[in-house]
Amino acid sequence: MKKLSKREKEEIARKKDSRYTTWFCFIFGIIFSIGGLKRWFSDDISIQMSSRTNYPILSNGLYPTIIGLVFVVIGFYRMFFIKKP
Repeated sequence: MKKLSKREKEEIARKKDSRYTTWFCFIFGIIFSIGGLKRWFSDDISIQMSSRTNYPILSNGLYPTIIGLVFVVIGFYRMFFIKKP
């Protein structure tokens, strides 16, 4: 078996790290989205007004859902549109 040079080892490690980051981002987004939707649909939907700013506050599960969807979009972007290292 051929012995790898230091540069080749670093390149393999970089590819592996990139792959792990992409899948972590995608799976984290799915888990957050599902958890947020579960919270959103299981709670009574009520709009609360902020006492300080007098603007409505989003319901409980909507923040995790939005964060999760952002992570899913980033994961898809990393999977299909970024040039693979």
